Amino acid sequence: MTATLLQGCQSTQSLKPNPLESSKLKTQIAAEYIRTGDLNLAKQSLDEAIAQDPSNSQANMMMAVTYQIDGGAINQKKADSFYKRAISLDPKDPQIRNNYGQFLFTQGQYQEASEQFEIAGNTIEYFNRTFSLANLGQCYIKLNQFAKAEAAFTRALRLDKNTSSAIVGLADLYYQQGKTNLAYDVYHDYLNLTDEKTADANGLIVGIRILSKTGNRTEAQALAELLARKFPSSPEYSEYRSKYRF
Repeated sequence: MTATLLQGCQSTQSLKPNPLESSKLKTQIAAEYIRTGDLNLAKQSLDEAIAQDPSNSQANMMMAVTYQIDGGAINQKKADSFYKRAISLDPKDPQIRNNYGQFLFTQGQYQEASEQFEIAGNTIEYFNRTFSLANLGQCYIKLNQFAKAEAAFTRALRLDKNTSSAIVGLADLYYQQGKTNLAYDVYHDYLNLTDEKTADANGLIVGIRILSKTGNRTEAQALAELLARKFPSSPEYSEYRSKYRF
C-alpha cells in the first residue's frame, strides 16, 4: 500500500484536518514502512493513527503485526493484546481474524488459531478465504484431527484449485497418513503450479519428504538443490541436511 498526499486549493481560511481520515492515511503509511522493514517509523505512524482515532481497527491490527514481526516475548504479548483489541473493534473483519490466526499458530495455540481461521474461511466475501481454509487445515494436522484437515484442504481447493498452500497441505497430510502414492499424485499438482521463483521452503521440504519415500531421487535432489539455494538458513533446509542429504 502506498499513501498519496493531496494538496488542496489555497484558502484564506486554514482547513482543520479530519482526524479519522488522517488516522487512515497514517495507517497506510505504516503499512508501507512495515513492507520495507522500517518498524520504528511504522510504530510512530501507528501511534499517531491510534491517537487520532482509537477505534481504527486496521491501525490496531497493524500495530499487532509490527510487534509480532519485531519479536521477543514481551512484544508477542503486546501483539496479542493489539490483535484482541482490533477484533473487539471490528469482529467481522476476516483479515484481522486471519492475521490473528497466523499469529496464534506461530505461538503453538493451534485450537485458538483454528477458531480464527474458521471465521475468516467462512466469510464468503473475503478474497483470501482459500488461504484461511488452508491454514485451518494446518491447524487440524497439528491437532491430529486428520479428517477435518482433509475437509479444510479439499474445501479450499474446491473454491480455487490453484491454492498452492492447500495442495501442499493435502499432500503432506497424505504423507503423514502413509498414503505415499496419493501424496505423490497431489504434490505433482504443486510442481505444475510453481517454478523456481514461486516455490517456498515448506513446499520444497514436503516434496523432499514424499519423494524420499517413493524413490524418486532425481526429483528429490532437484528440490533439495533449490531449497539450498533459496532458503539456506531455513528450518526446512536444516531438516533436509539432518534427515535426507541425497
